[in-house]
Amino acid sequence: MMRKMKKWFSGFLCLTLLLGLLPTAAWAAEDAGTLPDETDLAALSESEDVDSASYADNTVVTRAILAELIYQNETLKGVIGSDTKAFGFSDIGENTGVTKSQRTAINAMANARFISGVGLDADGDPLFSPSTTVTRVDAAVIFWKLTGSKQVSLTEIPFTDVLATEWYAPAVAAMYSAGIVRGVSETEFGVDATINVGQLNDLISQCADADLRQYPTAATRLEMLMKAYERYKYSPLATVTAKEIDYADIDACTKKEQEAIQFFTSRGVVRGYNPANNDDVNLFGPYDAVSNLQAAMFLYRCAITFDPDSVTGEQGTGTLEAQAVSYALDVPGGETGDVAAMINAAWALFAEEMGEESASTYQDDPDTAILAEDVAALTEALVPEAPSITIANSQATITAEDDAAIYYTTDGSDPTVESKRYADPISVEQGDTVKAVAVKNSLYSEVAAENGETATVTTNEEFLEAAQNANVTKIIVDGDITVDATPEAGETLATV
Repeated sequence: MMRKMKKWFSGFLCLTLLLGLLPTAAWAAEDAGTLPDETDLAALSESEDVDSASYADNTVVTRAILAELIYQNETLKGVIGSDTKAFGFSDIGENTGVTKSQRTAINAMANARFISGVGLDADGDPLFSPSTTVTRVDAAVIFWKLTGSKQVSLTEIPFTDVLATEWYAPAVAAMYSAGIVRGVSETEFGVDATINVGQLNDLISQCADADLRQYPTAATRLEMLMKAYERYKYSPLATVTAKEIDYADIDACTKKEQEAIQFFTSRGVVRGYNPANNDDVNLFGPYDAVSNLQAAMFLYRCAITFDPDSVTGEQGTGTLEAQAVSYALDVPGGETGDVAAMINAAWALFAEEMGEESASTYQDDPDTAILAEDVAALTEALVPEAPSITIANSQATITAEDDAAIYYTTDGSDPTVESKRYADPISVEQGDTVKAVAVKNSLYSEVAAENGETATVTTNEEFLEAAQNANVTKIIVDGDITVDATPEAGETLATV
């Protein structure tokens, strides 16, 4: 099995070289071709010879043709897998113009999470839109996924029509930086240009040996959310609610993954976009790439959403147009707010929490696709330290890091943002257990607990007195002292 997996892996990696070998004309926007005749497709779907479909080279590639031709390649078929059970698309059945081989390929790629739906029908079932044409960025993203979603650093995108904040930018950037795709010119990628069958066949058939194992695997948008969800699902964000969105492309996600998507959506932290400016369709793009900047902006929104002084009300109505959406800024206010100020604030937050040197690793390379472990590292950097509790003279004093809110209890229960908020020293009685948490960046710290007095000592005498006090459970030594004493008979010094 391992040898077989290695064979599949080596095989699909070789696909990545073929784009770099193609001349610019292979991806040119000019003379893209013509759409297939729907009558011919319908007839073909009823024929017996469904696996030998052929198209003229100038036929414009649709989503159905893309899936079909990719899945006919044995190497890519090994990458995609053989799970061809019906995914549930309501517009690829019989009498829809979709051939049997196309239907098989679409289901396989959807089950393997390489393609998603584009909308929902009146019954809430996903739509695939098989006749929608495929653009250059569509193809780039699909092949980026098929070749392992690799992270390749890029400090400057040469294409003026590929904005760093667009959903496809990390994939295009990675593929271009690795020499896998080119633009239609030195300054233009041709994001909206379609591709034809001849160009697609070149992308598949001209596969040569290539090894991208030296490149790490980038995180997807869904993986970013899941890493953050592990921290935020029990955080103060749970008290903030807004509006859920019925996304059309998350059917392949597990129940937990769908819960995570809706968790951040309903907290007003993220939202999706409208394909082709269709206000009736909401997409999330769970398997799309996410850049360093986009991840930083997502976590920044998480950090500022919960306000201890004023819990955020309803947020996140509506969605954005496809070409205007920024996955870095697909948040309420992002389309009208001061984008530069928001980005600067995000980087300033991480510089404060993880140090300027560590934060600059991401800030200096904002457009590169981020790694899953880096999402986890950025999230952990936002977690506040546990507060410190000192009890003396029947008073409990609680301190925490700057800008953190403190919540506490005295009955032994774990505090939350529904507990009392600490402001001044609190009165406690002997035997009380004081627990406290710090809240910062919309996250809880670990719970701190103390059930006895704390004595701060500066001399031997004070140390001995504190050690023999049954109510003292913690001794803080302030300065250098040497304990040179023997307990009297029947007395026991506390262990410090």
